Amino acid sequence: VTVGDVVTTEVPGLAEALRRPGVHIDARPLLTDGTQLQANIVLPDAVGTLAMKALVRTVRTEQRDAEDLWRCLEIAAAEGVEPAEFERSAKLRELRTALWKELGPGGSAVTTLTERLQDDAAARLRTRIRALLVEVVGAPRPEVADGPKNRAPEAARRAAGGTLRSR
Repeated sequence: VTVGDVVTTEVPGLAEALRRPGVHIDARPLLTDGTQLQANIVLPDAVGTLAMKALVRTVRTEQRDAEDLWRCLEIAAAEGVEPAEFERSAKLRELRTALWKELGPGGSAVTTLTERLQDDAAARLRTRIRALLVEVVGAPRPEVADGPKNRAPEAARRAAGGTLRSR
């Protein structure tokens, strides 16, 4: 995959993340010899980070990847990412589908996140994640939702009191 002067291989979602506007951070790293450097670092925005974390789950399924995906969804909500963002391109619509498959009801990432929790804590986390999905990426599309599960995101939003941004 080539984006500008950068060529990558086998990093799902990286090309999508690099195509988006980045977040600029002025950094002053301190080296072990005491030298302080100054650099402007460009990090992926919240949607780009979600893309990388969701798509990495297509090649590996480690506990930390599920946790990172949830954290990125929380960051996207805090940044004010809205469902309309995921209508801008086919890749973003595919990302929405991938997020629902991973974090929606029965998704492999949500199962990983809740498997060691007690029932009530697991239920609260599943509700939180479903509400975040609705708030950030929008309701699942028919290819993801099936039957009664399609009503779960709206119920999660109502249970969370409408919006999740003012947490």
